[in-house]
Amino acid sequence: MPVDQVLVDSRTHEHLGEAGAKQLCERFGPGDCLSCRRPLSRRIVSVVVDESGQLATASAYHPECRDPAWIDTGLTIAPTDQQVTYHCLPFIGPGLSRTGFPETVWFAVHPSLEVLHLAPGGDRWVSNDLGLYLALGFASDPADEKLSRSLDHANLRIRRKAIIVDTLARQWLCHGDQNFTDLIRQQGGLMLAVTTAIDPSDGLTFEVFHELLVGQQCALGWVKLSDA
Repeated sequence: MPVDQVLVDSRTHEHLGEAGAKQLCERFGPGDCLSCRRPLSRRIVSVVVDESGQLATASAYHPECRDPAWIDTGLTIAPTDQQVTYHCLPFIGPGLSRTGFPETVWFAVHPSLEVLHLAPGGDRWVSNDLGLYLALGFASDPADEKLSRSLDHANLRIRRKAIIVDTLARQWLCHGDQNFTDLIRQQGGLMLAVTTAIDPSDGLTFEVFHELLVGQQCALGWVKLSDA
């Protein structure tokens, strides 16, 4: 999933350093160019950063579509749901102790392959998608007491076989069979797990996912079914 090289301008290089540029290579995925909507190459992408003080978004483009830049506009320009490529996968796995269920439906999401959130980290800016979701009320610790309550600003709907999750950050949709939808209705919700550490489309298993949970590399939140 990583790209081989990111093109950045001198100001972006100053803010990120070599380690930060490498981190972008590891986090970006070959989704679609945010300008022309054609598929991005795994080899090289041009990075445009929009900064708003303590938060910034780094977006991926074809080099021929946008020149690399760091833009200090005071506004963080986040692409719409229609512009970003995401991966999500529902699976039934062990429940967390805070939910009280022996097993539950997990909704694993890689939120965007073309847009990463950055935040100041010492004298450099670093990729901080996890921090964004923690600020929205998610938890990274599976034992956090917050997981016994539903997220304040999230919504879950089921439309036939479609499982739709809305948060302040994004809307995600995937399809599950009746086993998934029946269990969601029975428990009144599901466990949402957002991470950029893996691509859930690459044969995700709970064993792999468990390593991320132990390493606290996921933003976790219980999402209540709106029509439960």
